[in-house]
Parts: sequence; structure tokens; C-alpha cells
Amino acid sequence: MSNLEKRKVPKRRFKEFENAPAWEQHKLGDLGEIKSGIGFPENEQGGKNGIPFYKVSDMNSPQNKIKMTVSNNYVSEKQIQNKKWHIISYIPSLIFAKIGAALTLDRKRLVEHPFLIDNNTMAYSLSNVWNKYFAITLFQNIYLPKYMQVGALPSLGGTDIKMIKVLIPQIEEQKQIGSFFNQLDTLITLQQRKLNKLNNLKKSYLAEMFPAEGERKPKRRFAGFTDDWEQRELGDNLKSIHTGTSLLGSDSNLGMPLLKMGNINRGYFSLNKIEFLRKDANIDNLDLVKKGDFLFNTRNTLELVGKGATWTGTSDNYAFNSNIARFTFKGIDTVFFNYLYNTESMIKQIHSRATGTTSVAAVYPRDIVSISYLIPKLTEQKKIGCFFNQLDNLITLHQRKIDKLKKLKDAYLNEMFV
Repeated sequence: MSNLEKRKVPKRRFKEFENAPAWEQHKLGDLGEIKSGIGFPENEQGGKNGIPFYKVSDMNSPQNKIKMTVSNNYVSEKQIQNKKWHIISYIPSLIFAKIGAALTLDRKRLVEHPFLIDNNTMAYSLSNVWNKYFAITLFQNIYLPKYMQVGALPSLGGTDIKMIKVLIPQIEEQKQIGSFFNQLDTLITLQQRKLNKLNNLKKSYLAEMFPAEGERKPKRRFAGFTDDWEQRELGDNLKSIHTGTSLLGSDSNLGMPLLKMGNINRGYFSLNKIEFLRKDANIDNLDLVKKGDFLFNTRNTLELVGKGATWTGTSDNYAFNSNIARFTFKGIDTVFFNYLYNTESMIKQIHSRATGTTSVAAVYPRDIVSISYLIPKLTEQKKIGCFFNQLDNLITLHQRKIDKLKKLKDAYLNEMFV
């Protein structure tokens, strides 16, 4: 096999195709049909028995990462005949945005039934040389904005799509690759559904296990707890406040990891992007995060300032900087406070005390001591905190599974496509 042919063979192939011919280069226009959409239909609707009419915004749905299965608009046969619109027939098609900001999002979806699309959308109908799942996987790797025409609005024309060159194997190898990635995508989707259910469950429990406005008791409680929750202000339970180190961090340093305002979210920490202190930095013990510490973000945008979360990791492995304040409490469980603090009522009170502009705002600890809330006895606090912490751990576990599957998919994409 020549060097040119080797470049047309993926690193990883199914065993039965190891000696199969090299992949062949084609233009998309030679392998399928390009169609643009029509204007938006009038108010007449065809109901669920009509023809699905997809708008570019329908591709935003988190439920339809691969396939389009549900439409918000249906057009009657009568309306189609009156307008002389051409239905895109039952040939598996890939639809994508062709103009504006939606194009730069580069979303593509598979449609397997007759449909219409709006005039911001384009369809590529697959001929019989394609396996549909191979095609959608290959298309996910084509960055369409690369081919757009730049003007008042970024746009794609039919000719732009037709001229895109791709390498594809024979149909039987496509089927194997397509089936493999379809199963992997199905597994990712199932895991995502489980994660969504857990997040919805948590949201429901948060609404029921903390008292509603004007109430003294929550709707749902652990057995054995019946007393009213007691009114408190933050100052009643606040023992001390400490802001972190003024030492600067960098992603190129080799010392201790440093928590900054971007690492604190509402009720949890994000460590995907972390900076480090110098290896020889002299770090005060007070600037180290201990297990159970509640950290408060004093500066950010007006929308994000005042975020807070309780650290449930190990002690003394991270420092925190001077834009973060640590609250030390008395008479309150910090794990419970993590969930209490991130209720809608508390967030509203924090925002009302923020000062500054939309892009640069601050919340000073001295201004939030008057924040009010209801709390139960300490034993009930600990039960509630433990319950939500376990639920969060389960959510994190599912998210990690999804992240691993996505990384696995990316690795296979790099090795199984030319």
C-alpha cells in the first residue's frame, strides 16, 4: 500500500476490514442532495397528523442531540398544496442551520421521516451510498462554519456544502462504524437521562424540604421531626469571616492549587480550570481550605457575585484567594447551610445587597449579616445536609460516567475516521 493510500486508512478498523480497500474521497454533492427550507407557515396547523415543520431553533433541544423526533409545528396537507411546497421525502436527511448565529453553533440532526424546514435551515438528503449513522457521525466532525461566507450575516449556500470533500469507506464498513457509534451515543443519552432525572429529583426535594415562603415547616421531613423551624439572621450563626491569600496563582506554577472566584458555583466547586501558587510560596495556614468550610465569592459579575459552597473534600490541599471569604459558623451545620444558602430566597437577598456594575460587582460580608432564614434543630440540619450531599455525590458519579463516555467517543473518532 502506497503512502497516499495509507493516509486514507484510519488507525483503527474492525478486524474484518483490516485488508479492505482504502477510503475514497468524494464531494458531498456527488453523494447526496442539498435542499434549502421555505418561509415560516401561516397560523394554520396540521396537528399531530400533519407534516413536521422544523425551525432552526428546534435543534436547540437538549433531548435531540442526534435525531429530530418531536416537532413544535405541523403543517396540513392542504396548506402544503396551496403553497406548492415540496416535502422533503423519506430519505434519511441531515439538517443544519445555514445562516446567522445558529450556523456558528454547528448543530446537525438526523431526520428519518417526511418533513419541511424553515428558510434558515438546510437539509442534506443521503443517497444509498451512505449509512445514516456513519453519516451523522462523520458530519459531527465537519465544522461547517469553516465553509461559510462572511458578510452582514454568516451564511452557507448549497454550493458550499456540495464542494466539501470527505473520505468514506464502502457501505459495509460504514454500517459497522455507524452501528458502533450509534450504540455509544445511545449509552451517552441513557446516562444523560439518568442524570437529568437526578437533577430534577434534587430540585423537587429542595422545594419540599425547605419551608415555602410564609411557612415555618417544610412539606417533606424525616421521621421524628415536627417542630417549627426558627427564624435566624446570618449574624446569629456567624462566628468569624476570613478572606484568603493575596498571593497570585498561575496555571504554569508547580505549587499548591489555588481556588479563585471562578471555581465556586452555586452549591458546588468546579475544578476543571485551576491555578497554582509558586512552589516556594509561604502560605498562611488560615488561607488553606478545611473540610466543612463554607466559601463565599465576594466579587464577580452582578449575576454571579455572592456564590457560595461548602468544601466537602479533604483539608489543607487547596488555598483560596482574597476574592473569597470563609465563614466560620456556630449552631449551624455547614453542609446543611450549603443547600440553605443556595435556595431562591437566599440568592435574592444576596443580590439585593450587591454593589457595582453589571460586569464588576461586590458583596461585602459586613452587608450580609442581616440576611434572614429559617433553620431546624442541629440534628435535623445534619440529616438534611447528609441527604443532599449523598444525592450530589450520585449526580457527580453520573456526570463522571458521561464525561468518560464522551472522552472515549472522541478517542474513537480520532482513530476510526481518516
